[in-house]
Amino acid sequence: MANNGIGESEESEHEMGAYELCIENPEKIYSELRHDCEMNIPTIHLYAFKKSEFIGMLTSQEANYGKEIAKNNLILSGGKEYFRMIDEASKNGFNG
Repeated sequence: MANNGIGESEESEHEMGAYELCIENPEKIYSELRHDCEMNIPTIHLYAFKKSEFIGMLTSQEANYGKEIAKNNLILSGGKEYFRMIDEASKNGFNG
């Protein structure tokens, strides 16, 4: 899921502080965190993915959010699990 007005602002994502969060139940956590992210200064753009979706993005041949997350290590929390997923994706063809 991607939301929170990406492309609707004149500010760049770097100026606005784009962050990603990878979890197993994105719908629940997304709704709980959305307000906090929107109220943060700079605004945090919340992206929530299931583990399987994130690993699929990393092993895909196409450019996508997952590869940007891995390229820049943009995570809000869950660093240990994040690096486990990067490792799993690396074993399945990701060379990020």
